[in-house]
Amino acid sequence: MPLRGRWPSGESNEKRSQEAGAIVTFEEPSRGRGGRGGSVGFPSWDLFQQIPAIEWGGWKLSMMRFYRYCSDAVSPYTGERYGIFVAVWHLVRDGRVTEDEEREYWDHRNWYEEHLPLPPFYAEGNPRRAITWFKESAMEHPLLSRLSFYKGLAEKYQLRMEVESTDQPGEILYEDDFQVAAVRVKLAGRVEG
Repeated sequence: MPLRGRWPSGESNEKRSQEAGAIVTFEEPSRGRGGRGGSVGFPSWDLFQQIPAIEWGGWKLSMMRFYRYCSDAVSPYTGERYGIFVAVWHLVRDGRVTEDEEREYWDHRNWYEEHLPLPPFYAEGNPRRAITWFKESAMEHPLLSRLSFYKGLAEKYQLRMEVESTDQPGEILYEDDFQVAAVRVKLAGRVEG
């Protein structure tokens, strides 16, 4: 059974690889002569890493890690821990920060709203209850260096934050250059992903 991935644009790996002059269609190993498996050709590991995910038999196999800065508090809406943006917003909303910190918060928030794409489903109230994850490729990007303000404010007000990571964030509903938004599968009281 061939394994085929999809790019965010919806193009198949085969189409993108043909444009790049590479072979990226995965084939299940053959059991032909001598029981040797089939081969898969890649011109470079860099091209392979650009494939965001591979779909096979209903499963989406990721080739990268994803990261979330999150607090201990769990959202009653998503059932997931609050991410850093919402957790720090709660400090501001609840009036726990100084006026100067609130002013600085709004400067940073406005900057992020201009530079970090907002998944479109948030305008609809996040009906699928997705959570966002930073892509591994974005972790060294200057965009994330501005998180130091959020981390500092959280630390000052004893809001415990930690970094969660996974290679399976769940069903990906949205993707841009910096992040994905996904819904994790919940089975019998535990989260898969």
